[in-house]
Amino acid sequence: MPTNDAGLFVSAEGTQGTEEVVDVADAIHYRSCPFEERGSGSIAREVLSSYADTHANFPPQSLYWGGTIETEVKASVNAGDLPELANLLKACGLAETDGVSDVIYHLAAHPSDITTAKSFTLRKEQMPGGEGKAYVAIGCLAAGFEWEWATDQPLRFRFPWIGQYKRPADIAAVTAGTYNAGVPFGALQASGNPFQFHSYDLIVRSFRGSMGMAVTPRGSGSHMVKSGYIWPPHLSRSGPVTFETEVEEVDQGAFAAWTKFEAGTAAAGVAIWAAGSRLLTMNLRNTVLRKITPQPGQPNMYRIEWTAHGVTGATGALSLTYA
Repeated sequence: MPTNDAGLFVSAEGTQGTEEVVDVADAIHYRSCPFEERGSGSIAREVLSSYADTHANFPPQSLYWGGTIETEVKASVNAGDLPELANLLKACGLAETDGVSDVIYHLAAHPSDITTAKSFTLRKEQMPGGEGKAYVAIGCLAAGFEWEWATDQPLRFRFPWIGQYKRPADIAAVTAGTYNAGVPFGALQASGNPFQFHSYDLIVRSFRGSMGMAVTPRGSGSHMVKSGYIWPPHLSRSGPVTFETEVEEVDQGAFAAWTKFEAGTAAAGVAIWAAGSRLLTMNLRNTVLRKITPQPGQPNMYRIEWTAHGVTGATGALSLTYA
C-alpha cells in the first residue's frame, strides 16, 4: 500500500556554503518544513511595441530555497550534551559554550561572522506513494528563531531560513535517522521562580517572541549560471528581541506594571522550563514594557508586549542555557 514517510536532517557544514554529507545523527523532529522556490527562475523580456505577443524568458537563474522549520524543543539527554537543535541555534548567529554541566547559547556581537554563524545543509526526504524525493538547500542560515509556548502546548521554535538552490532528486528510501532521545519541554519548572520579570514572579498563561533577525541572499552576477547568489547569506539584526506574555493581573503596588511602562524601566527577566531533571533557561535582559492590554475574563489578565536589549557588547538581550 502507499506510504508517506519523511525525514529532516540539519548538518553543520565543514566549509561554509559547501554541501555537507548527511549524518544520521543530524536528524531532528519537526512539525513542518516547506521548501519554497524563491528568486527568479528566468528573466522576463519586454513586449515589442510593434508586436502583440511576448518572447520567451531569458534563461539565467537567480533561484534559492527558503522556508520555516517548526520543531518541538527537547531537553538534552545528559547535562552538558549538545541539544538536538544545536546546529540550528548556531545558524542564527548564537555563540555556543559547551560546559561540563550545561550548554549556553548567547547572541554574538557580529552574527554574520563565519566563526559564529555556522551554515548548514538542509535535507528533507519524503516518500509519497513509494516514489521518493530529496530536497536539499546548501549554505543555509536562519533568521533567528521565534518561540511559542502556552499552558496547553509544548515549547516550539520556528526557524525562518534560506539557502542555495539545488534541484530535487529521486531517492529509493528515506534515510533512517538517529534521533535525540530528549524529552520535550512542556511545563515551567515547578520550584523556585520559573517566570520572573522585573523581580516579580508572574503567573503566565502564554509566552511567545522573536529574536528580531533577518537573513538576506548575497546577489552575485558571476554566479548567475548556478544560482545567482553567494552562500552563506548575510545575517543581521532587523529589530530588537520582542516577545508577548499573557499573565494574571495583579495589584499595581505588587507589580507596578503601569509605572514601569510609563517610565520605560528596564530590568531582567527569566523563563525556566523543565523536562525531568533537565532544564532550559531563557534569559531576557533589559526588558521594557512596550504595551499593556487588559484582558477581560475569569481571572482578569494582562497581555504585555515587551522588548529586550543588550547590556554590554558581551552580554546580549537573549541567551539559552541547557542544563
